[in-house]
Amino acid sequence: SDFWRQMGPHLHSAVDDFARDIPTPLLAIAIALMLAGHYAAWRKRNWPVALLLPAMLLGSIFVFFAKHSIPFARTWIYFIPFALILADSGFSYLGDMLSSRQRSYVPPIIVTLGFFYAMSLISKDTIARYPDTGYFPEASTLVKYLKPLVSTNYSVHAATPADWPTNFYLWYYGVPQEMRSRRSNGETQFFVVQKSQYSIDDLTDQPVLRLLEFNDAALYRTLHREER
Repeated sequence: SDFWRQMGPHLHSAVDDFARDIPTPLLAIAIALMLAGHYAAWRKRNWPVALLLPAMLLGSIFVFFAKHSIPFARTWIYFIPFALILADSGFSYLGDMLSSRQRSYVPPIIVTLGFFYAMSLISKDTIARYPDTGYFPEASTLVKYLKPLVSTNYSVHAATPADWPTNFYLWYYGVPQEMRSRRSNGETQFFVVQKSQYSIDDLTDQPVLRLLEFNDAALYRTLHREER
């Protein structure tokens, strides 16, 4: 019952991930090229191209239902090269309909549009901000604040995607103990929260004291017995 219930959200998440930050006109062009490539392959009886994507889909669907579990959305990323092969076939098919003069305009137009699109992604730091990449720029400042507070018996806890950036700066600034999830009695526990992704309630149900909060970050410490 869990498998069937999660299938819709999973497919929706996969489509959203693959279409993320791609302009709608560009998506429409890509789909049109894939359809044109499929049509051209069937018309020319080019069966390796015509059956490439359908065969991949059928094979994947078989494994998907046989395994009967919901994978990460990124699992389907291997479809992208095969979709691009089909789109390239459609691009070649449509390009053959143009005159030689018209075809000469196509490469500079594509390069120019690609340049501006790339500059847009770079200027907005779009890809680095994806939660998949563990983007947590506050980690450096937060660990600097944390370093003089730690003792020999402490632990630092964080959740994805803040865990690895925090862990890196714990190492980078020479904090004497790496972040760990195991908790022992009597230790002081610090909790790193990335507010846009999760809350302190997701990390602990113990009484805590908020030590620091700025931008998307918050740092908490468990209350000592005398503070409660």
